[in-house]
Amino acid sequence: MSASPSIKEQLAGFAGVAAALMEMLRLAKGALNRQQTQELETLTGLQETLVGEMSLLSGKLDKELCEMQGDGQVLCLKMESVLTHLQLVARNVGEMVPLIRQQIAEGIPFSLKGNAQANQVFDGLAEILDDLETIFRTDNEELKQQVLLEKGPKVSQQSIDFATDHEARMIEGLCLPHAAPVFLGLLDAVRNATRHAMEVARLIQRRTPN
Repeated sequence: MSASPSIKEQLAGFAGVAAALMEMLRLAKGALNRQQTQELETLTGLQETLVGEMSLLSGKLDKELCEMQGDGQVLCLKMESVLTHLQLVARNVGEMVPLIRQQIAEGIPFSLKGNAQANQVFDGLAEILDDLETIFRTDNEELKQQVLLEKGPKVSQQSIDFATDHEARMIEGLCLPHAAPVFLGLLDAVRNATRHAMEVARLIQRRTPN
């Protein structure tokens, strides 16, 4: 995809979305580590605001789509796809709220290893979202490749590996069975959010040199 000014302008419009997604994830991690629901309430309010902002972005893209032809229409359709995947990232992070709320309400403990693993994948996803914000501001091709080929696959594989580790700990009696739905649900949310973030990077790769 050519890095023309119009494309850079379109991408820059998503930078605020990526920043809000990072903040949502930070709040989720904070609630998990501090076992406090206040951050979950803030997260939910932020998600509602972000949903409204993304709806406005979608309406703007729809309007532009109707006004453009040829390559302009192709670009708008691609940006619509990017926005859809960002919306799904927001949904995935939002899915962490009831899981963490349940853990806090029922006093469900994670093992030290499980807690460390949860933090590790949260941090990995946060780094990917931070990269997306930079990509939206700079159209940095190297970062796109890192998200798509290195960081994204790493976090996805960690989510799978940590789920397997958790099942082994349960068999060994090192983890409570009722912690499984919460822990595995959080890993699934991270893995799904990562998959959509990778798809964003794939969609906005350049097809031709500058």
